[in-house]
Amino acid sequence: MGAIEDVAARTGQLANSGCLVATVEWFINTVSSDSSTTLGGNIDVQVNPSSIRILLIDDHTLMRKALANMLNANPNFSVVAEAACGGSGIVMFQKLRPDVTLLDVSMPGMTGIEVMSLIHAEFPSARVLMLSSSYAEEDIVQALEAGACGYLFKSARPIELTKAIIAAHAGRRVLSPEVESNNTERIATAAVSDREIEILNLLRKGMNNADISLLLCISKHTAKAHVASILRKLHAADRAEAVAIAFEQCLLKF
Repeated sequence: MGAIEDVAARTGQLANSGCLVATVEWFINTVSSDSSTTLGGNIDVQVNPSSIRILLIDDHTLMRKALANMLNANPNFSVVAEAACGGSGIVMFQKLRPDVTLLDVSMPGMTGIEVMSLIHAEFPSARVLMLSSSYAEEDIVQALEAGACGYLFKSARPIELTKAIIAAHAGRRVLSPEVESNNTERIATAAVSDREIEILNLLRKGMNNADISLLLCISKHTAKAHVASILRKLHAADRAEAVAIAFEQCLLKF
């Protein structure tokens, strides 16, 4: 087993515990202390046809490499490409159409928010998770408004990232636990999904869970879960208040 393979195996082991930052720190210490470990070139990855295809866009090389090794160690994931800047990230997305993209917010030149906006404009169904060290509310809100399906901090544990990628692939919104626990009105409003806005439009018409499930061809349980999610995100006590808040926040229009 060569040096790169050793790094990949060990990084995969670290994915079971600790946080992403710890994984990257180990990766940095390893490559800096072992002159035989080469970062250049591409590592061949055997792509599982049923795995979730992932694109990484981050200007920090070591972070990208550590994430790629960690994710590729999971048979459910295949990192199909990496990009060090927004421009090349957009080109790779257009060419490869990945299932899920992990995108950094703070990058030189074109920011992650700008990249997200351009990708979403051309591919509205793109599933992009912002993975960033930025805790700024403005960055979170702008990312969600630009079309990101979630926002995770780089301090997240690997298991949290794993669950987030799977959730994003399934079409769900994902927020870091820290964002959820300190959810402001701006973030909550920005995090309301298109499906939830569709259901809000039905709630304004007085429809109940049974009506919603029949019209949207979903189960009553799913309809109930959507309504509960709306109430939680908008901090509403009931459906009527949720609709009122939605109008106040311009989620619904008269």
